Amino acid sequence: MYHVKTLPKPPARNPVVPSVKLGLDWEAGGWAGLGAGAVFIALQTFLGAALGGGGNTDAVRRIASVALGDSVVPATAPFSALVFFAAAAVHIPLSLIYARILAAMIDGMSLAKASVAGALFGGALYFVNYYALSGLFPWFAAARGAAAIVSHLAFGVMAASIYVQLARGRGEFR
Repeated sequence: MYHVKTLPKPPARNPVVPSVKLGLDWEAGGWAGLGAGAVFIALQTFLGAALGGGGNTDAVRRIASVALGDSVVPATAPFSALVFFAAAAVHIPLSLIYARILAAMIDGMSLAKASVAGALFGGALYFVNYYALSGLFPWFAAARGAAAIVSHLAFGVMAASIYVQLARGRGEFR
């Protein structure tokens, strides 16, 4: 006689939930760049004027000069919408790129360690912008000083802080 055998049930599958995060949070890196970039430009504007490093449009003029040339740098040159939008077209993408580079370096660090790394990163950006690139943009050399240093340090610390807080707030699944 023929006996029907039943197959055993497969073992119950427990979904595997990763216990670690799934990598760099690019969106948080973008928000960190926008936030830190805004803090940077506000500090550059305020500190530049307060510490005698120039007028309240000098930082924006220098950034715009990367795209438009040194003719927009002097305070006697008109400050127009073109200068503003050229500065934004240079500053925003650079802030996004720099913050995401920093995010890749600090991903998984504690807030304290990330903030220190951010300050070091901001200091490195200051030297790149005001020393290494001053061969291409010699008018940047005249803007070296406390306002520029503090603004770059603040950029790094803010980008790191914002990234860590946003990335941590999203939990393990991003």
